[in-house]
Amino acid sequence: MFSYATSRITDLVLGQVSDKPPTSAAYGRTLGFVTNAKLDELEKQREAYKEFSSVLEDANEPSLSMDDEGHALVDRLGILYRSVLEHLAPDEPRLINGTVNVDDLCIWLARVRTDPNFDKKVVKEWIAALESHIKQGERKLEFAKLCGRLYTDWLESRDSVTVRSDVSGPLPQQDTAKGDTKQEGREEMHEQVARLRSIIFQPTNMDTEALEAYLASVFSSKAAQAILDDMRVGMAKFGSALRDRTITANDMRWTVESLLASDLMSPDKRAALREFTDNQTVLEELSNVINMRLRAFGSWKWPNEAITVDMRRYLHGKYRAFTDPDILDALFLQWVGIMWGMKFKSDARDVFHSEAWKIAVPGDAMTSIPSDSVSADVSPSTVNSERKHQRNSLFLTGHLPDNVSPKPFYDEPADAAGDDLGDTAGATVEVKQQLLNILSTECYLNLSLHGSQSIVRTDIDWFGPSLPHESILTILRFFGVKSDWLEFFRTFLRMPVRFPGEPDAHTRVRGTPISYALSGFFGEVVLFGMDFAINQRTNGLFLYRIHDDIWFWDSNPRRCALAWKEMNEYAKLVGLTFNTSKTGSACVQNDGTPPPTALDLELPTGDIRWGFLKFDSKEARFVIDQDLVDGHIKELRRQLGHTKSVLGWISVYNKYMAFFVRNFGGRPAQCFGRQHVIEVTKTLVRVQQEIIGTEGSATGSGGGVVEHLENELAKRYDVHDLPKGYFYFPLSSGGLALRDPLIDILVMGESMSGNARAAIDDALQKEQEPYEIAKKEWELEQRQAAIASGADSGELPPLVYIPFRAYCEISSWNIYQLYSSLAAVHQPRQVQITPLIRSSFTARGRNEVLGSGRESYKGWVYEAYGRDVVRMFGALEIVDPRMIPIGLVHLYKTSRISWDQ
Repeated sequence: MFSYATSRITDLVLGQVSDKPPTSAAYGRTLGFVTNAKLDELEKQREAYKEFSSVLEDANEPSLSMDDEGHALVDRLGILYRSVLEHLAPDEPRLINGTVNVDDLCIWLARVRTDPNFDKKVVKEWIAALESHIKQGERKLEFAKLCGRLYTDWLESRDSVTVRSDVSGPLPQQDTAKGDTKQEGREEMHEQVARLRSIIFQPTNMDTEALEAYLASVFSSKAAQAILDDMRVGMAKFGSALRDRTITANDMRWTVESLLASDLMSPDKRAALREFTDNQTVLEELSNVINMRLRAFGSWKWPNEAITVDMRRYLHGKYRAFTDPDILDALFLQWVGIMWGMKFKSDARDVFHSEAWKIAVPGDAMTSIPSDSVSADVSPSTVNSERKHQRNSLFLTGHLPDNVSPKPFYDEPADAAGDDLGDTAGATVEVKQQLLNILSTECYLNLSLHGSQSIVRTDIDWFGPSLPHESILTILRFFGVKSDWLEFFRTFLRMPVRFPGEPDAHTRVRGTPISYALSGFFGEVVLFGMDFAINQRTNGLFLYRIHDDIWFWDSNPRRCALAWKEMNEYAKLVGLTFNTSKTGSACVQNDGTPPPTALDLELPTGDIRWGFLKFDSKEARFVIDQDLVDGHIKELRRQLGHTKSVLGWISVYNKYMAFFVRNFGGRPAQCFGRQHVIEVTKTLVRVQQEIIGTEGSATGSGGGVVEHLENELAKRYDVHDLPKGYFYFPLSSGGLALRDPLIDILVMGESMSGNARAAIDDALQKEQEPYEIAKKEWELEQRQAAIASGADSGELPPLVYIPFRAYCEISSWNIYQLYSSLAAVHQPRQVQITPLIRSSFTARGRNEVLGSGRESYKGWVYEAYGRDVVRMFGALEIVDPRMIPIGLVHLYKTSRISWDQ
């Protein structure tokens, strides 16, 4: 039978999309219907099981409870054995409670009946095991019913935007009868909508000739001009070849997957897209349509009906204006954007590895050395080579794709966190955490080697919405993109949009729409011009840039000041401004003297912040800003109070706990040390106490998180005496998957080294002897080479070996090892799984590895709470997997939370 996607493909090909695909809400209702049917069947099983469990009463008749020389105990065991054997499913474990195998029990029963000397204690243990098994089965059915009710209540609660039909955030609604505007939604949203409108509908007057002249001056060296000429030739050839490219069904598959990863489309269209990936016929039809659009790309345009803006709220309180294009337009633009993105990333790397790209000499004031000499003459295992690898693999045009992987490589993932840290564990979030680790390690190393460290952090104000179209097109033209593609890009940028509640549409004349692959491409092209300009003007400084979030540092504050001056000149030329609230600098010195101020150096004033961390210049490390935490505790209470279901409450709580942990730096690298782990732990405890136990909280229950949930379950579902593991166990086991953020942090703390600064100082001291040996060997080689060439030994010029500080960064393997170790996040401590937990876990043939790597958390949870679960349910499964509403579980895990607007 064809799926919905197959039946609709003809309409999609013809562009006839008047009726919508089946909504996520309809999908949710279908799952709810199935779950209710399953609950009805479950209730029948419960009634039947009550009959079965009545055997406990039969087995406990007074006549069978005698503990004398008669056969009462044996008869009691026989009744229980026959009942259990009759109701035991074929795939259920035969070992009951780890003490008796039902397949062997018939032999033992015969033995007991014929041997009056058989140990009665053993018989009693078998009886207890069988009775416990019957009671556990009854509990499993009760919790299976509870599980179904929890999911259906969540489905009906509207705690998820995924299962709602009105997914767009509310905006002012015009009352034409009264002529006024009804304000709906939070004030912050209306402020941001007003600011957005003031930017994207206002044209900019760009001096494109000045911008072209600046770029020409930056690429004026012989090496830069050579690589630029190669880029221009390659761009022209690529554009021509791309128009003639044949898109295959496989191309459509990864395009759909990458589009789903971008979080661009509405829930309804995402549901349709998911069906496409599983249907070869649909993919082939789609590839045919997209090929037709590619052949006629010069005539492509947006539909006459404007694209509606969808305002989505993020955890940090900000909103972003998503648009919801037609499926075919989205797929076509996605494919084109990825192709151009991969091309430009490849070209940017060619520039980075060319002789044109400068590399600063470690410890030197303002000079540089050619990049090719570094790569040729230096061991691949040095601090400098590691820096080059990090810059190339993580930060150079990092929002552009390396390949056609469906990972989200542009814009922020869903639910972006504070300070623009993503709320999903995507690639962008991991890179930002690596940046923090690298910066912290670099700070300690530069202080120990060079005696000082200067850091600058900035962000471009409303970068995507404010990018002038003429700047984008001018820079693309400079790099060799031809006019036919420039016109196509101009058409894409001039998107007609309409905000909900507004009758008229407007064409945007500035900025790029969020979450399109082409938008990421345009942004990286513009900012790569800045990357290269700073590299050239400062003789080698590198911008650690994650899209428009920019960091740079150096042991020489003058190099940072020069970079900041040049960045402002470039920003002015391309029509951008820096966000003062996210811009700051810090200077640290090792000798105890006061460092120069930002004003003295002409660096930006303001703090250096990363998430909820603030750089403390006195301690030369990041510390938690508790004032920022307080504001998010207040918001978390509000969001928890907005939920209407138990699962909705847990989902919000888990999101925020992950949000807090990530904004504290995530799993801490070795450079942070134990002090940071202690601070994070104390803060997380405070967060949990204040959202639950304070007067006026959203919950008002007092006590801890688990106690609050126990009270809610008792009040709503009349269930009591729940094992703690029920709350923390995964959804696949029938648990509630409540996240304990302290486990990850505490187990990481056990693997932490001591003070990172002291470790570096110690390593530098030990490196003095190898340095002197290397220096003498080099001097001897130089003399021998000079003598062999016929020079008089008395006329040799003075030999100057590289300074010790530079040696440590470009030659020392030991310093490289320490640098890599300090910047790395080590594996968490492994939990030792006890025999009871392991045997219970593998009872159904599950062979997962517990207690190591990313499974460390699961192992600690099972060890902490597994015994009570095994005692009550006979295994680590609270609910039989066949009784879990799998469809609703998947929907719950993949749904987007409906935040309080």
